[in-house]
Amino acid sequence: MSKSDQKVVQYLGEAHASEVGLVSVLQSQIAMTPRGSYREGLEKHLGETREHARRIQERLGELEQGRNPVQAVVGLAETLIGQTVALSKTPFDLL
Repeated sequence: MSKSDQKVVQYLGEAHASEVGLVSVLQSQIAMTPRGSYREGLEKHLGETREHARRIQERLGELEQGRNPVQAVVGLAETLIGQTVALSKTPFDLL
């Protein structure tokens, strides 16, 4: 895998972590929002965000087929760290 492909995989991993974190934030906001047009907008945004995360993950899978095992482990670690950071922000976002 070329350096540019590695960078794309890195950026996609970070984007995926952000999307997954946003899913959690949107779910918590929806839980606190009364029925109405604002909640409907949040629910629509949640659906779009889930679709983004799915599409990013799909593309990552395509790109990572050519990776060596060490790169795959590093990529997984980066994704897990990114998701942990995004999820740890959720309580602050609720405030």
